[in-house]
Amino acid sequence: MNKQKSQNKDAPSTLSADDAVADYRERLFEQLRIFMKSLPQRLARYTELEEKVTKSVSSDSAPDVVSLAFELHTQPKAKKRRVQEGTSTFPTTPTTPTTTPTTASDKPSFPKVIQKPPSSASISAPHTAKKIGESKDLPGTPDNTALVSALKLLKAEAKLMTLDLDNVSAWIILMMPEDKFEDNEGVEVQSEALTVVSKAVEEAKAIHGLEVEYLEARAGYESGYYKYFLARSWLHSIQLHDRLTWNQVVLAWSGLYELCLLVYKTMSQNMELILNPRAPPKGTYMMM
Repeated sequence: MNKQKSQNKDAPSTLSADDAVADYRERLFEQLRIFMKSLPQRLARYTELEEKVTKSVSSDSAPDVVSLAFELHTQPKAKKRRVQEGTSTFPTTPTTPTTTPTTASDKPSFPKVIQKPPSSASISAPHTAKKIGESKDLPGTPDNTALVSALKLLKAEAKLMTLDLDNVSAWIILMMPEDKFEDNEGVEVQSEALTVVSKAVEEAKAIHGLEVEYLEARAGYESGYYKYFLARSWLHSIQLHDRLTWNQVVLAWSGLYELCLLVYKTMSQNMELILNPRAPPKGTYMMM
């Protein structure tokens, strides 16, 4: 008996499912408090980054979207180029011998043809991707280093926002009580708040995926440009795609800013009913 009691004491204590849910709900609520407190700093950071991106776009010397789109649709189709491997040295008109042959040894004299091998300069090497200024024969694609850096920074902020909003959504779900035939006003408020936060999560995920969408489309445009480099419409498509993506980055920072305000207002104004859905509302709850 004593051995059995000692073994029971040494055995690790296991939480029930309800205790685990309650513990997880408390941790989510603490993360929600941190999210609400950090909103002013986050909004200030979004505003600063949006201003930087806007300045970089406005100071760029690249043509605007309207002119690029106009050039893209008015560009004539490129003609196919015939590759000439070499030129013949035969005269264009047949030559006649100066004297008429009288014997078998007398033969007409024709110009001697000497075929020279093509020089190394005339053999074009396989074309490779280059930046503008590296090749005089074929201009390369516009440099997109700054744009990719801006997309990576936006992706990191959107990822953080997605994780925070996922926690808010999970906390609201765990706070929902069982349905009843009456007194469901607080539960309806919880459902509305959950809908708002869920839509915000989807918008944050869409912003998070802008980098992948841009790189995939850019790779397709570059592949077409280096394959059919005589068609200038491919280069205009790359320039137009970059310009539109810059505009998307500016709008995305504004979108993250608006998502923060929307979630903060929804949660702060309905926090009392979210915490106690069966109790009548007494006023606005502010997260401290």
